[in-house]
Amino acid sequence: MALSSWTVYEIKKELADALRSNPDNQHLYVGFEKFFNEVRVSDVVLALAKCPEDAHMNFRGADHAKSFDDICRNPRAFNGKAPECVRSDRDAARRALTENGLALQFLGPKLQTDRDLVMIAVSSDGQALKHAKVQFRKDPEVVTAAVKNNGLALCHAGKACKAIRDVVFAAVRENGWALHWAEESMRGDREVVLEAVRRRGRSLAYAIDRLHSDREIVSEAVKQDGMALEMASTALRADEDIVLLAVRQNGDALKFADPDLTNNKHMLMVALRKSQAPWSVSWDKLVDWDLAHPDKFFIDHDDLKDVRLGTTWDCIPGNAR
Repeated sequence: MALSSWTVYEIKKELADALRSNPDNQHLYVGFEKFFNEVRVSDVVLALAKCPEDAHMNFRGADHAKSFDDICRNPRAFNGKAPECVRSDRDAARRALTENGLALQFLGPKLQTDRDLVMIAVSSDGQALKHAKVQFRKDPEVVTAAVKNNGLALCHAGKACKAIRDVVFAAVRENGWALHWAEESMRGDREVVLEAVRRRGRSLAYAIDRLHSDREIVSEAVKQDGMALEMASTALRADEDIVLLAVRQNGDALKFADPDLTNNKHMLMVALRKSQAPWSVSWDKLVDWDLAHPDKFFIDHDDLKDVRLGTTWDCIPGNAR
């Protein structure tokens, strides 16, 4: 009889001695797929040919098979309470890590040194990098895969990787706050910082001092988050164009501007319209401005038509309503 016409059960009987187990207690898998006794070997071979290169044909005992099936149904069952046989099973690990990269911490000792599994883990959840062995946290390719998923994973990278431009750029592109974890040489790299502030304006806080005076960088920062004006240099906080960009994004940023600009009625009205808390804007300054300019039209409802006051009118001085 040709081998291809054999059933799975007949193969298990032939291998009984080698497997040191009753054929009825053995379960055949190709990757994650289970093959029952009546299936022909030709179908198993066909399935194996269609599987990924790293998939294998395995026989698992009854208890191992049950735990493996549980992981296939619910990958999050791969945890510290899972049987050792499963935590050392590469296919089970691959299934779990694809769904939950943080399961990397539960792998058996041998699998923790498997670079391919680590790559699957950090690509699924960048924060899994903190559970990787030191050699992988120093590996630029592994770190890059992690930060592309979660830029903040840069904090778990080796020091050398935090100074590699491509790695840091990928991190800040995903999350500007990652700039905090970069080495000083990268926090002084103009293009890296520019990318960071475009994602998170207030990440400007982590750039070296020289770049706080860079007009383009500060402009991009306050356009993304007006409150980044706090980190700008003194000169730029007195720059009307920069401050206007900031208060147009968030009116509350006006408190960080040079005092001369906070007395500018136009600036105050823009801030009022864009404030997250309109009642915090200095109404006294608005009223004082009008009293000092009797030839100008007094504050009216048209000035306030876009202000998001809701039910806060009681907080406005009577002569400004």
